[in-house]
Amino acid sequence: MTSRHLLRLVSICLVTMVTSVANGRVSASPIGHPDLKAKQLAVSVRCTRRMVSTDSKQVRVPILMYHELNYLHRNSLGMAPGQFESEMEFLHQNDFHTITMEQLYAALYQQRPLPDRPILLTFDDGYKSVYTKAYPILSRYGYKGTVFMVTDAIGSRGQHPMLTWTELLEMNRRGIMDVQSHTVHHVDLRNASNVVTKQELMQSAQTLSKRLGHPVRFFCYPSGKFRVATFDFLRNSGYVLAVTEHSGYASAKDGPYTLHRIRIYEGMPLSTFRGALALSFEK
Repeated sequence: MTSRHLLRLVSICLVTMVTSVANGRVSASPIGHPDLKAKQLAVSVRCTRRMVSTDSKQVRVPILMYHELNYLHRNSLGMAPGQFESEMEFLHQNDFHTITMEQLYAALYQQRPLPDRPILLTFDDGYKSVYTKAYPILSRYGYKGTVFMVTDAIGSRGQHPMLTWTELLEMNRRGIMDVQSHTVHHVDLRNASNVVTKQELMQSAQTLSKRLGHPVRFFCYPSGKFRVATFDFLRNSGYVLAVTEHSGYASAKDGPYTLHRIRIYEGMPLSTFRGALALSFEK
């Protein structure tokens, strides 16, 4: 690429950055225009609008819950062909911005700002379809998600193959998929003993942290089952947030270890999908 072509590309990028701002349009000026401060202000306004700082008590974020992205006969945990892609296209067309569990925690308990129309995409268990189907679609839209991985199932094959370490490392390294804990053996924490509960929480976090190179601070209850005593084990194991299968938007009033989610089921009409996100359209 010649220097002339490179300069032209830079010019196009700068012009594009200042052409659409706030609630109206900003007239683009060619490079070299003396009113550079106006350009900088326009870009600043646009960036400010992308991040919304609010009282943490008012933060409400939809956390979508997915499992297997392949079709499963007579099983709502799967997805109809093309369903996931249609839902991601809908989110993109309606200006939703995906965030991480870390960003949600910071917004709920540290009053950090979130982008406009924030949304969390979560994938329970760690099916291989997260890599073969979700990963490329999320990459296309510049989206990110969180996979809650059952560590003992990593690399398992069979009727429902699971993610491998290689796949997890790739998605994590590219920043497309954060990997967090879903226990070691997908145990029922409502009925598990204290000893088993402690082992499942600590070993899962230690295994993931050692292989992926980042702290594991977020948790998903297998099948949404837990007891109040589980909260102390989570806290003592270093977890700061946990998600449930309770339906609704996540907010501080849920409590850090009982965050609500929205289940996305096989064959869900797009109109129903939009209805589940109605609160995001009220702003």
